[in-house]
Amino acid sequence: MIGQLERKLKNGNAELTDEIYLLSYLGRKEILDRIAEYKWNLGTPIVVPALGGKSTLLFAHQMTIAKLMVMAEQIGLSSDVNDILGRGELYFELDKSIPNHLKNLI
Repeated sequence: MIGQLERKLKNGNAELTDEIYLLSYLGRKEILDRIAEYKWNLGTPIVVPALGGKSTLLFAHQMTIAKLMVMAEQIGLSSDVNDILGRGELYFELDKSIPNHLKNLI
């Protein structure tokens, strides 16, 4: 998903707000929350086929959350993305807008 977003950004598609918001929400919920919940060390080895196989949580974080933040900054959404990733007001607005049947798929 991050790669697709990067390609759209490079091709000049500035209408990426919804996609950036959704990926930020997923990054918070599926990456950052799990790291915190399980108290995982960022040096923990993991296998991520999309990132070439064996890696660490830190590398996966850099390839997802950090890239997302860079892209958000490029199109002026860094404040919103920081709010979503920090579980701010925008995170909860997005959470309320996603139907439960879709949340169950995440």
